[in-house]
Amino acid sequence: MNKCFVVCLLLMTSLSTLASQKIVVWQENYNDPFILQSLQNIASLASSELGDYEFVASKKMNASEAFEALEAGNIDLFVGGINSEREVVATPVYVPLDRGLLGYRICLTNKNKPLNVSFKTPMHVIQESIHIGILENLIDTNVYQENGFKVSSGNSYSSLVNMLKSQVFDCFSRSINEINLEALSLQMHKKGSELIEIDNKMIFIYPSANFIFTSSSNKKLHQGLSIGIGRAIENDSYYSIFNEHYANILLKHGIYERKLIFMSNYDMSYQALSAINRFGIASFHHPATSIQTEKYLDKTELRLSGNRNVTP
Repeated sequence: MNKCFVVCLLLMTSLSTLASQKIVVWQENYNDPFILQSLQNIASLASSELGDYEFVASKKMNASEAFEALEAGNIDLFVGGINSEREVVATPVYVPLDRGLLGYRICLTNKNKPLNVSFKTPMHVIQESIHIGILENLIDTNVYQENGFKVSSGNSYSSLVNMLKSQVFDCFSRSINEINLEALSLQMHKKGSELIEIDNKMIFIYPSANFIFTSSSNKKLHQGLSIGIGRAIENDSYYSIFNEHYANILLKHGIYERKLIFMSNYDMSYQALSAINRFGIASFHHPATSIQTEKYLDKTELRLSGNRNVTP
């Protein structure tokens, strides 16, 4: 009787431990409604593989610190931009969670120094005349430099905003999926924000995307998330969640009413680029050696819907 009680107690304790197992997610990802909803959907579709998991936020840290924490095993899951170094150090799930929006960049500008750009402005003039500001811990810095732009970096968002106000550079490069909330936050909370506006003349486009990364040692989590995102693609929830959060934003910013600045980005594997081509809202089938024309895209319409628009 006593032996049975002990065995049952141990079994119940073990099950309770499994039920309370937590996935520690980078705090910035956890606080992003699109990313959190996507992760919850993916995990729910792979519940038989993952078991009963709960997503919890990490402590506050920047992207570089978060990726180091992932390597060290202090967090379990990181969603962010991809490059060849990250692909070696951690294990990505090769489906772009944001369908490539990270590579769609719009400028925050100073109202007293608007961008002097039109559809007829030659590419070399844009390269020579527009000075880019970007966070120093972002992997996109090299993209701009390798495509011929002068770049200034800052160690914080607020420092770059102050540099923009002081006209240190012309364009504070921000992803299209984050610029609206940032501009609104500036208007509400920052003194002098009346000097900052969202440019409506041009957009930078290059192969980049937010991918899910797990520690190389956490094979079970990686396998479960890979299965889950595959099922999300099959049932169209991968697309519907994206559309829910970003379809109106893409339409609002009128991408094809702007000067399109296409840039190359070689700092990723063929597998990563192929995933962006297959699941992204645009494809980059012809690698560029310099800034290219619209021929760099194989489609001129945003692919917002589901499987029928996925490139094989």
